[in-house]
Parts: sequence; C-alpha cells; structure tokens
Amino acid sequence: MQADDLRHAVEHAIVWADLDPDGDPFKVLAIGPDRSGNLLEVILLDLAGGWLAIHAMRLRPIFAHLLPRVEESHD
Repeated sequence: MQADDLRHAVEHAIVWADLDPDGDPFKVLAIGPDRSGNLLEVILLDLAGGWLAIHAMRLRPIFAHLLPRVEESHD
C-alpha cells in the first residue's frame, strides 16, 4: 500500500470511530477509499505532533458494519 493511498483514505474518510476513547494516546479508526476506490481501514493514534497511522489494510468484515447503510428506492 502506498502512502498516498493511506492519506487519501484518511482525508476522504466516510466513517470515524473511537476505538479506545479513554486510551492514552487516543486511538481512532478511519474508513475511507484509496485512490482507486477500494475501502481501507486505518487506525490512527492522536499524538502531540499529530496523527500517526499504526495500521492500514483493505476493509475487513469486522468493521464493515460501521459503514452507512444505503436504502433501496422502490419507485
């Protein structure tokens, strides 16, 4: 995975979820598309100097339930 894909996923995240709100450092999950449109899961730590990505891969089923649901239209 290229750094540009990871950055794109975070900058265009469609889901942000607190993974460890009481943790030190604070840990969040971002789900967003890479430059090709593949959904990635990225885990970030909130450090004094900014965010640090500690995990990035294609979205797994364990986090897929966090995605917004699309309602079907029955016109």
